[in-house]
Amino acid sequence: MRGELVSAGVLFAAVLGSAVGVVVVQQQNRDRFGALERLRAKADELDAEWSRLRLEEASLSEYAQVERLARERLGMRQVRPGEMQVVLP
Repeated sequence: MRGELVSAGVLFAAVLGSAVGVVVVQQQNRDRFGALERLRAKADELDAEWSRLRLEEASLSEYAQVERLARERLGMRQVRPGEMQVVLP
């Protein structure tokens, strides 16, 4: 009788420990899944920012190319402050 009681107690403790372990692992999975979703959202934000930066770089390089061609082919240059004249109506 006493041996059966000890066996039942050990089995109860094992089942209880297993149940607590399952709950802990499920909570860890939920936490990690939440962190994964936050990282995916951040990756999407960074991807969008990268696309905006690439567009900006392309537009700036086009301006630089136009400026270079204006200087080289047309002999154009920036106006110096002393050369400016303001015409009033």
